[in-house]
Amino acid sequence: MIRENLNSIKSFDENKDKRIDESELKNATDVAKEWARLAKQGKDGWVYYGKEGQVGPKDWQTIEAIAQKHPGVFISRTGSKYWLP
Repeated sequence: MIRENLNSIKSFDENKDKRIDESELKNATDVAKEWARLAKQGKDGWVYYGKEGQVGPKDWQTIEAIAQKHPGVFISRTGSKYWLP
């Protein structure tokens, strides 16, 4: 899924060359796996990007409800520099 959405994960472009290389892709994959683990555990500390910018922190159930209403919403974790669709 990440490989098909490389334009959506620009926050992982560490060297700012406007392309996601293999090490940046691995980092994105690792972050996605870690966030999936945290979501599965029901951990709080999620934020999403809304009309006025960053909103949160919220619990995972709230993020799921927002994602159902707004497919493709970008989410992150409190304090993270990364965003995922």
